[in-house]
Amino acid sequence: MNLEVNKGNDKTLNISVVDSDANIIDLTNGVLTFRVQDWQEKQLFTKSSTTTAEIEITDATGGLASIYIIPGDTSAQTAGMYIFYINFTNAAGKIYTINQGEFQIIDAGSTMYVRNRIRNFAGDKSELNVLIQAIETTDAEMNDYITKAIENFNGTGFLTTYTLQDYPNISNLIDGTIIQILSGKGILSARNMLTYRDTGGVSVEDFDTYGRYVNLFNLFITKYHNQVLSIKRSINMDSAYGDIESPLSNYEPIGYY
Repeated sequence: MNLEVNKGNDKTLNISVVDSDANIIDLTNGVLTFRVQDWQEKQLFTKSSTTTAEIEITDATGGLASIYIIPGDTSAQTAGMYIFYINFTNAAGKIYTINQGEFQIIDAGSTMYVRNRIRNFAGDKSELNVLIQAIETTDAEMNDYITKAIENFNGTGFLTTYTLQDYPNISNLIDGTIIQILSGKGILSARNMLTYRDTGGVSVEDFDTYGRYVNLFNLFITKYHNQVLSIKRSINMDSAYGDIESPLSNYEPIGYY
């Protein structure tokens, strides 16, 4: 179960609580909790059915509940991928994790802008993809690739903490995302590529994009990393130096008579 929430928006998650055998769990006299955290286990926010404004058990015997995400839960958070857990504590005090997965906070305007720029650049539109007659990279995949590109930038050279909102160079972000797409789709292509040959000697290779993706990747990666190092170098110089005063400025000028 993977969830997407637009940053600063309301969203209601209607869930059906079942065990590993798909049997409905009776929620009577129990407590549901919903927790979102990052990959380092830093907690973003939690919800509990002890407060009906957070989690409302709508049908206890039927195992049905609604989790209410409000603007305050995500408005101050950085857009990106997180992890959620839904736990149930029964009347006897035993705790069970009944669901977990990815929780993605999306900055709708910024993400859509970058996504559209990438689709225009790569021509990844259903009307242009004449063979598959569909987009190759879904919006959800693209969102993840954008996040990975930002993380890659932050981890190259000296560490930074840029987000989608303050990323220093949109062209570099687009190139970085293209590299992530080429990497991910290249792996998919390599894993699924299979060659068919008929009795007449005609060969057809299914998913035959791996080789072309490798060539494109090599073209992009050198340009991208040179640009990243140049941007980081400029940021570092701006931060380190600024205005430097001369030590002589502390002395009064000497007059001549």
